[in-house]
Amino acid sequence: MLGPVGWRSQRLDCLGVEADVEEQIKALSRDDRRVLKVLGIRLGRSAIYMPGLLKPAAITLRAGLWHAWHQPSSPVETPPDGRITVGLNAKQDMGTQRDFLNAIGYTVFPEDGGFIAVRLDMVERIAGKAWSLGRRASFAMDETMMSFAGAGGQRTTAILHGLGFQSREKDGVRLFRPPRPKAAMGKNKPVTPHKKNKRSRPKTPATMRATAPEKDYSDSPFAVLKQLTSGS
Repeated sequence: MLGPVGWRSQRLDCLGVEADVEEQIKALSRDDRRVLKVLGIRLGRSAIYMPGLLKPAAITLRAGLWHAWHQPSSPVETPPDGRITVGLNAKQDMGTQRDFLNAIGYTVFPEDGGFIAVRLDMVERIAGKAWSLGRRASFAMDETMMSFAGAGGQRTTAILHGLGFQSREKDGVRLFRPPRPKAAMGKNKPVTPHKKNKRSRPKTPATMRATAPEKDYSDSPFAVLKQLTSGS
């Protein structure tokens, strides 16, 4: 399992953003999460990212670094400052655009007739709001979600579908519900692991628990990046 140092290295390799990290997040200990929080790294539902690197100046810098390294046949347009949702250019290679947008902090979703890219921090806010509303029952899209998306109902629907939410029409209103757990989608019921006897694992009194010493992360590469982007 990667420790905080390994994670810092990975964040640098992918310009501060990495997706498809569900298994890595599950493997993190409480101390690992504390260290990552100190370094300004946020563990989202769909990706790991640094909020400071989603500011306009940081996005522009990362876009330049990406182009300098990959040197695509034609430059990929950087989203305008402050823009949350943008449509992809149908005349350019979709794979190149996707890789570029992912690298600078945008997530790509399919929509009718094309693709859209949504800034990662707002994707996380939309996902958080949707999961909160869908805990007990199906829900209708509200103005808050559309404001998070910086888009209308059609594109916000595409984002929710891209996040795995399912929808249906009822009395002229589109209702959404969270994606089903993977285990529940199969025909067979999930196997419940055998529960160990709790008495075989005596608890350690709080006064005897070792407290991890505070560490200095001021020389971390991400601490430097955080200082560079905090004023952007």
